[in-house]
Amino acid sequence: MGSARQASDYEITTEFVINHIRKTYTDGEDNATALETLQDIDVKEWKPRIETSVELDDQIRATEQKQFDMEHKMECDDFMKRKNLTKTKKQEHMV
Repeated sequence: MGSARQASDYEITTEFVINHIRKTYTDGEDNATALETLQDIDVKEWKPRIETSVELDDQIRATEQKQFDMEHKMECDDFMKRKNLTKTKKQEHMV
């Protein structure tokens, strides 16, 4: 059983470490939030969703959809990089 002083020291130290992670680590905000909430990072929340053109004109719709598809591909690439980085960092810390 610890004293109130030890509990206070623990809270201050924990806050310091979390803030250090937030400021200095790649994707530190994600890791800091996971530590604060004591919940694993849910990478599914980052997954991009594709837009679908609702234009009535076929030519405009096709052009707009092509743009949406290109943007979605770039967002998916970024998502996979972030997801893999998170997975790699998690595995490094478990070893």
